[in-house]
Amino acid sequence: MMSPAPKTVLIVPCYNEERRLRLSEWAPLGVQAGLHLVFVDDGSQDATSALLDAFCREHSACCQAIHRPKNAGKGEAIRQGMLSAIQQQAEMAGYVDADLATPIPEVLRLLQVFEGVRPQGVPLLPWADQAESKRAVLDLLRAVMDLAYLTAARRGAA
Repeated sequence: MMSPAPKTVLIVPCYNEERRLRLSEWAPLGVQAGLHLVFVDDGSQDATSALLDAFCREHSACCQAIHRPKNAGKGEAIRQGMLSAIQQQAEMAGYVDADLATPIPEVLRLLQVFEGVRPQGVPLLPWADQAESKRAVLDLLRAVMDLAYLTAARRGAA
């Protein structure tokens, strides 16, 4: 029996994050119903890949790691994560930097805001083959996550 589609996919692009990656801080997201973490290792040359694999094995119900053979940049890592979100038929998707520039409590607050403003039963990602819609949604998600980062920075958290 297949597991149900996640309601939200949170993409975490990673490149050579071994020293900055504090995976224990990601654990509170693992208990959020309907949330799936997609870590995208973008060809790291350090132990990032091994750390992600260990974490995702430990939290296999809510996490996955995608490994890219060579570095193609943050945008491509996010795109690969979005493709995974589409494949999983997620209703919402966004991304957060691996170094937690946007702290986990702020991510959780943002997810609650999104859940509160969205009409019940209306997915935020109804764009299977519409390239222009995909681009617009990605631009919106980038803007929202940048806003979350600025909010955290103003509070002194970044």
